[in-house]
Amino acid sequence: MDSKLLGSNIAWYNRYELIHEIICNTYEHIKFQIDYFVPDLDRVVLQEIFDELGNIVNYRSNKSELESKLVRLGPIIYKIINHFHDKSIESIEPLRQVFYQHYEVVDDTVNLLLKQQLKASNIQSPHDTELYVS
Repeated sequence: MDSKLLGSNIAWYNRYELIHEIICNTYEHIKFQIDYFVPDLDRVVLQEIFDELGNIVNYRSNKSELESKLVRLGPIIYKIINHFHDKSIESIEPLRQVFYQHYEVVDDTVNLLLKQQLKASNIQSPHDTELYVS
């Protein structure tokens, strides 16, 4: 078997694209529930993200713009996962897991982890549902 063909179907996501796609998947599944409790400004940010593909944002943005977007998304994601703390909604688990792999919360402040703090075992694709363990 040609290993080039085998590897060609593997999608690689960078940090921004991964978080973007997971939040879009979650928002798509429970949009009305999220829109009910998030503030208007957060809802606007979520809708902007939902309306654009992560790879397009990644392509047209520089490193500092992507980091700024990730910093802005952190508190929004934190509100969402805390609102659904009972784990009753399955589509929240990927978002919860990716949040705790890329952010830390110190004194109710959400901080983006440095790239050097990320682990190789972190989620690499929003489509790898086997990794989402409660």
